[in-house]
Amino acid sequence: MVAICRVTRRKMKRIAVNTCMAITGILVAMLVLEVAIRLFHPSPQVEQYRNNVSDPLLPFKPKPMSVTSGRSFTDEFDYHYRHNSFGFRDVEHTNIKGENVYRILGLGDSFTYGVGADFEETYLYRLEAMLNGRVGEHPIVEIIKAGIPRYYSETELTLLQEYGLDYSPDLIIVGFLPNDVIGTYFGLDAVVLDKSGYLKTRVAAELGQFGVWINDNSHALRIILRRLTALRMEQRYEPRREDIYVENGFHEDDWRRV
Repeated sequence: MVAICRVTRRKMKRIAVNTCMAITGILVAMLVLEVAIRLFHPSPQVEQYRNNVSDPLLPFKPKPMSVTSGRSFTDEFDYHYRHNSFGFRDVEHTNIKGENVYRILGLGDSFTYGVGADFEETYLYRLEAMLNGRVGEHPIVEIIKAGIPRYYSETELTLLQEYGLDYSPDLIIVGFLPNDVIGTYFGLDAVVLDKSGYLKTRVAAELGQFGVWINDNSHALRIILRRLTALRMEQRYEPRREDIYVENGFHEDDWRRV
């Protein structure tokens, strides 16, 4: 019996040593990978979507009077976004419309907001400049640039009803893209506002503070986390993007909601 106990203890000790060595090897490999990614292919935070606040009538909006600058996490462009007292990427506007002013309210998502573009290069700014640059007498055209990243038809309608009509627009234009149909399919609860102001998918939010810590501290795990949460979103909701323009197809009900 004593001999058996000694053999068992030696075996358990060997297993413990091997386990410790394996864990140490994994940690060293992760450290090397982390250093390599930070040096050669850094994965920065998605700071351009980390500047949001809650609103009593909207699911979220850019933080009023804020300025954010940085480099996109895809390393494609630098960005500089300045927001007015409401949270629009625009100059200030009063609810009272001036005389001889033709006011347009422009709704939309990140394309209308102008992610990656200088403010003067956004299409609503260029449209406003083009209309005011016409020869001859005409009203002053004022465009309220109300595009907000991650918005889609339902949230744009809420923005219009709760705030947009207060500006007394003469015309309302909406930037519409296929991802508005996908946003409608996902629904309001697919994207949530983190307490840090970051917009996260419901799947990413379910990871809790541990997921936040990973995202904030590790470049390597951040890449893995992004890919896993994106894959999990696709698996959970199973949108059929190839069917967006198919008549009476998978997204027909979403088109009707739009």
